[in-house]
Amino acid sequence: MRIAPGNSSQAEAIAALVRSFSWCQLIPIFEDTEYDTGMIPYLVDAFQANDARVPYRSMIPLMANDD
Repeated sequence: MRIAPGNSSQAEAIAALVRSFSWCQLIPIFEDTEYDTGMIPYLVDAFQANDARVPYRSMIPLMANDD
């Protein structure tokens, strides 16, 4: 059972923050987890709905180290 707001409502809140700073281009950097990879499509849609471009995404593998 999940007791948290859905991904789309969280994405809309983050997009509102982006809009308040008038950012027009973003590059999401996220971990390769089920939650993070599931959230990215909602974020990209919310950013694009607010005329912010997402030229690419940067995923960090869970097994990444300092190198």
